[in-house]
Amino acid sequence: MNKISKLAILLLVLFFAFIGILNAEEKAAEAAAATTETKEAKVEDKTENTKVANRTPIVLTVEAVEELKERERKLEQREKDLDEKEKSLAIQEKIIQHKLRKIEELSQQTGERLEKFKEESEGRVVKLVAMISNMKPAAAAALIENVEPYLAVEILSRIETAKAAKILNLVDKQKSARLGEIYTGFKNSADKKELEQKEKEGGSKG
Repeated sequence: MNKISKLAILLLVLFFAFIGILNAEEKAAEAAAATTETKEAKVEDKTENTKVANRTPIVLTVEAVEELKERERKLEQREKDLDEKEKSLAIQEKIIQHKLRKIEELSQQTGERLEKFKEESEGRVVKLVAMISNMKPAAAAALIENVEPYLAVEILSRIETAKAAKILNLVDKQKSARLGEIYTGFKNSADKKELEQKEKEGGSKG
């Protein structure tokens, strides 16, 4: 071969080598670009995941705060209800205490009036007993007929038995029978009380 043919072959070899180098560099660049894209995609995925991860606790925290607020509201409402019930009970207690004081006052007043009435009644009976004891039987009988039956029996039971019998005989028969019934019951009741009192005294001595 001559020098020109050898040179041509050498140029072809160099040309194909250069093409191979270019292809290799292009593939390397594509591979690097693909690797970069993959890394970027991974970075983006990681970044997105990080954002999601960072965002999730915030959502949960907001829900938790809302739940805490709702619980706080319910507790405040419950406390308010309890305060209102307590106030209502306090008011009712004051009303009951006021009524009890009124009842006690009324009871005391009633007792005082009853005691006063008893004293007045006793004074009236004493006066009537003294008056009838000094009256003639006929006049005493007329007076007995015009007083309340139980008062009449009370008076007759306090004067002498003989005089009481004379007065009772002069009283109207129907009225006299009624007074007799009352007197019998009155006497039995008085005897019973006297007997019970004696038994109590005897028991205490024993």
